[in-house]
Amino acid sequence: MRLSHQVPCRASRFCFALLMAWLWTGGPTVILAADPPASAPAQPASAPPTPADMQRLAAEIERGCAQLEQAQREIPRETFDVKAIVDLVGRDPEKLFAWVRDNTTWSPYRGLLRGDRGVLMDRVGSSLDRAMLVYSLLRTAGAKPRLAHAKLSSQQAQAALQKLGPALAAASAPATRPAPAAPSDEELKKIAADVVSDPSTLIADYRKGSEDNQRMADEIQKRVASQTAALRSAIKSEGSSADNADLAKRELEAIADHWWVQLPKGDAWTDLDLLSVADVKPKETLQPEAFTDLKADELHVLQIQVFVEFCNHGKATEGKVFDQKLLPAGLIAERIRLSHNPMGWPNNLDNAGDSDKTPAKLVEAVRAQSEWMPILSVGGRTA
Repeated sequence: MRLSHQVPCRASRFCFALLMAWLWTGGPTVILAADPPASAPAQPASAPPTPADMQRLAAEIERGCAQLEQAQREIPRETFDVKAIVDLVGRDPEKLFAWVRDNTTWSPYRGLLRGDRGVLMDRVGSSLDRAMLVYSLLRTAGAKPRLAHAKLSSQQAQAALQKLGPALAAASAPATRPAPAAPSDEELKKIAADVVSDPSTLIADYRKGSEDNQRMADEIQKRVASQTAALRSAIKSEGSSADNADLAKRELEAIADHWWVQLPKGDAWTDLDLLSVADVKPKETLQPEAFTDLKADELHVLQIQVFVEFCNHGKATEGKVFDQKLLPAGLIAERIRLSHNPMGWPNNLDNAGDSDKTPAKLVEAVRAQSEWMPILSVGGRTA
């Protein structure tokens, strides 16, 4: 998902970061009476919070919550929310179609991989992915469209590729957007003052966090450059005639798998074709309610399998213990985690009481395990 660099969005993200830092460091300090440690010298008991202290605390919490609500309202939802595009553009089918045509680019693969939300996030997609975005926008706007599908001839596919040439070159070019300027101390003070009464600590935390993030970004860039060079040296030389021929073939196959949207107009259907292919008639039409209503061979599927190796009469044997298929287009922004839980984990390991020996006991407990349960978590669901 692309983050907006407009001033309101940057300010909202900054306020959110400030509030999280404020909560992480304990928020406003309210000193409560407590018994001192036995080894410490006696100290006079701290005064309990007064009603004025509690009022200040409540006011700062209220101010922080208001900033969070404001930040949520200013999130650029058009980068992931179909309804936000309808609210932004309006319900006119022609305008919604034009928005997809002008703000997204075709990518050379076939089938449904990203889905409507994925195209909004990446602003690229296959013929089917982009058509699905148009389809979803029109349905959200109250229209009753349908998807249309046809196989383009070689001549039609070549013509469509030539028409897309400049757009594809621009989409594949590396981003040159300059990094946003760091906010000044005065800007930080003004924004932070809306979150807490004393912004100095939060501003210092923000500056330190920015420096840490920059160091991390620099390190990532170094790793990417190093690993890219290693990967290129491990595969065939880039740009060979065989590679170029294979790429051209795959592009033709992808663009020949042509999808577009049709809208009813009287007794006929009018075409909304992002590639503007002339003289093409649909071989099939459909009005899916869900991605799974498409044919199986139109869907990109992520298959997760777990195999175990065990000893059977002195011979190593392999067996499959877990097999799950997921639909990427339906899992945008979902967290996917595969974990392996030990079935014979000791209950008292965490309460051993001897922190110096805990690492050794942990290693010993892991080595003692003979059964593990693979658990796949998708969002809040497990399999």
